Amino acid sequence: PDKQSTPPSRELSLAEPLVVAKLSAEAKRTDDALEFYQFAIQQQPEKASALYAEVGEVLFEAEKYADAAKWYRKAVDDPSVDQKANFLFLLSNAEALAGNFPAALEAIKQAQAQVPNAALVHYQEGWIYYQANRLEEAVEQFEKVIAKFPQDDEYVRRCKFTLSAIYVQQGELRKGVHRNCTTEIIV
Repeated sequence: PDKQSTPPSRELSLAEPLVVAKLSAEAKRTDDALEFYQFAIQQQPEKASALYAEVGEVLFEAEKYADAAKWYRKAVDDPSVDQKANFLFLLSNAEALAGNFPAALEAIKQAQAQVPNAALVHYQEGWIYYQANRLEEAVEQFEKVIAKFPQDDEYVRRCKFTLSAIYVQQGELRKGVHRNCTTEIIV
C-alpha cells in the first residue's frame, strides 16, 4: 500500500530532509519532495540557493512549469538567496513555458536591471516574445541584442537563427534565408 509521507519533525538531522527530498523526487513523488525541500530550506538557509535550484529542476523534469515558477519566485523573495538575477531568469523561463507571458516579461526585465550587460537576459526577452507569438516585438528585441552585443557570437548567432525562423514563418523565405548568417547549425 502507498503510505502517505509524514511532514518532517524537528528531530530529523539537517541532512535527512534533503536525502528524503531527493529520494522522493527520484521516485516521482513530487509533492513529498517539495515538502522535504521546504523543510531543508528552512533548516539550512545558507544552502537555500542550491536547494531552490534543485526544486526547480525537479519541477521542470515533471513539466510542472507553473509550480517551478512559484518556487523560483520564492527564491527571488527569500533574503537568504543570492544570485537573484539567475533566479529571475529561471522564473522568466518557467513562466513562459507555463504560458504566463506577462509574468515572464516582468521577471526578465527585473533580471536585465540587475545585469544590464548580460546578452543572455536580453536574448531571453526576445525568446519570450517569440514564444508568445508576438513576432514583431521578438524581431525588434533580437535586432537590439545583435546591435548591443555584436561581440557575443553565441547570442548573435541565436538571434539570427530565430530571426530567420520568424521570417520563414511569416512567408518571407528570402529574408529568412538571408538573415540566417550562421556558419553552423547546432542540432
